[in-house]
Order: sequence, then C-alpha cells, then structure tokens
Amino acid sequence: MIFVPVVIDAEIREFVRRKERERWAEPRYGNRDYTERGWIAEGCFGKAYPAAEYVNQLSHDYVYFNKKIEVKGRRSSGFPQKYYEVLVDIGAMSHEPELFVFGVVSSSTAWLVGWIGFERFKRFSSLLKTGMVRDWGVVTWESHAIPIHRLNDMRNFDYHCRVC
Repeated sequence: MIFVPVVIDAEIREFVRRKERERWAEPRYGNRDYTERGWIAEGCFGKAYPAAEYVNQLSHDYVYFNKKIEVKGRRSSGFPQKYYEVLVDIGAMSHEPELFVFGVVSSSTAWLVGWIGFERFKRFSSLLKTGMVRDWGVVTWESHAIPIHRLNDMRNFDYHCRVC
C-alpha cells in the first residue's frame, strides 16, 4: 500500500487552532485529543486534495467531485503499519457519508492511509463494544474498526472520485 505523507506545517496547525476556537466556543462533549487528531487529518486531506471543498457538516467534512467524504484520524508514534486498525464511532456511522478517508497522525507528519466506501466499510468492519481490550488498548466507546490493509489505496482515490 502507498500512503500519502503530509507534513504538519503552520497552515495545518492554524486550521486546527481555528477549529478549536469554533469547537470550544460552544459547549459540547468529546475528548480533546480525539478531536484534535481528527482535525489534523482533515487539514492534511485538504492540503493533499486542494480541489476538495471543506464543508464541515455533521455528516461529512469535504465534498470532492460530488462525493461526500468523512475524514477520520488516528494517532501513532511513527510510520503507520498495515495491521493498524482505524475506527469510526457509532455516531458517525449514522450519518452515512459516501466515503471514509483515514489518516494516521504523528507529531510532525500525517499519512493518508486509505479510503473505503460506506457500504463496504459496514460490510467488512467489526463492531467494538465499550470495555473490549485490543492490542492498542481498551475501547472507550462503541465503534467500528477495520485494519488498514482492507482499505483502498490512496493512489486510486482521485480516479474513483472523478469517474465513479
């Protein structure tokens, strides 16, 4: 698999700060670290695909060639491995975006590791219940998980969005 590396630069850090000001200006629930890595992944997607329109809807983050795209992030201490799992919480599944794009975020670099259509994600992902123990830790909320090697390669993401 080919991952798309994106350096986390000042532009992406400013995107995260702007999102933080919007988010914490209104009272909401959520884990600050969880939301920050998601915002970094969103910023990296926008940098890698500048033609994508950032819409910041509850159901999706971007529109790219009329496809509704939800970007999800995962933190890692280094280069992503193909056996890593990426997660989508139960709440995001109810919004049914057309495509999920997953990013793995470290301290200075993020990698867009793959994408998958919503229906295929539902079919191949496994449901994780709160309290389950995984190799990376304990599940803190119900979510769906899929290993990175089951995702589509980012090399054909642009082609898929334009043609399909």
